[in-house]
Amino acid sequence: GGPLYSTIGATLWMTTRRSTLADWSAGVHYHYYSAYEQYALSQELFPAEKARQNAHVLVAFAGREWFYGRFSFFLQAGVNLYSPFLRELNEVWDLPKHGWMYLNLAHKVGYRLYIDDQQTYVSMSVKTSGGTADMFEFSLGRVLK
Repeated sequence: GGPLYSTIGATLWMTTRRSTLADWSAGVHYHYYSAYEQYALSQELFPAEKARQNAHVLVAFAGREWFYGRFSFFLQAGVNLYSPFLRELNEVWDLPKHGWMYLNLAHKVGYRLYIDDQQTYVSMSVKTSGGTADMFEFSLGRVLK
């Protein structure tokens, strides 16, 4: 019912040698949340020059991906390395407080469809913050061998 905001992200990860059934992976996710910036400005959480800087999130993750031909299912468990907006929002006196999990954990669950020789893929996933759905994500990627 409210406005929609875009989120821009990039992921860099390394994976174990691909088997035909499953892989382990580890890496980092970066996201820029325009909604965080707009909310910080409207509620004056930060000075205007810091609102954009504090709308960035960096997450370290480890994950597992299971393959079914060209299709795969993946789970990733992550820890927030940089998320000043979430921490500041938790300090606002008149908002509900979130616990340690919400402030520090970020997970992702989704599906990938590999297009050409298991190198280019499209995926859709749900990213969570502390177990609460944060965003639905569509992505396009390339596996470098």
